[in-house]
Parts: sequence; C-alpha cells; structure tokens
Amino acid sequence: MIQKTVAGVLLAIAVACIATGAVYSRKVYEQDEMGQEFGLITFERIPDWQLTIDATFTGVVRKDGKLYSTYDRSAPRGKRSCPT
Repeated sequence: MIQKTVAGVLLAIAVACIATGAVYSRKVYEQDEMGQEFGLITFERIPDWQLTIDATFTGVVRKDGKLYSTYDRSAPRGKRSCPT
C-alpha cells in the first residue's frame, strides 16, 4: 500500500514537472554586438523543451545572468548533428 502511494505521488510530481516545462518559457537573448552597442537587446521567448534542444545541439551561453543563444533561428530547420 505504501509503495503504491509513493509511486502515485512520484508520478504526479513527474507529470507536473513535464507540464511546467511544456508551458514555461524563457528569454534567450541574441548575440548582436551592433544592437548592444546602441543599447538594443533583442530576445526571443522559447519553451524549456526547445532550450534543452538548443543547449544540447547548438549551444546556449550564460553571461551576466542572461541566456544567449548561439543558434541562428533564421536558418532552415533540418537534422542537427550532435556536437560530441
């Protein structure tokens, strides 16, 4: 009985984490030196699952507490190779 209760609680926590990750989005700033020179900071909101993919395959850099993407989002989508 205790094992079923613990399993149910863990399953509920896992589903809540997955749902939160699917809904929550983060700001990812562009590494645009020209824009930063004039004080313009451009960003894009992406969901956590997309941030995980970007960080795995293309790179996301953290500077001064902000996330900066090294991925060109204007490039056509295709199969990305693993960096390892």
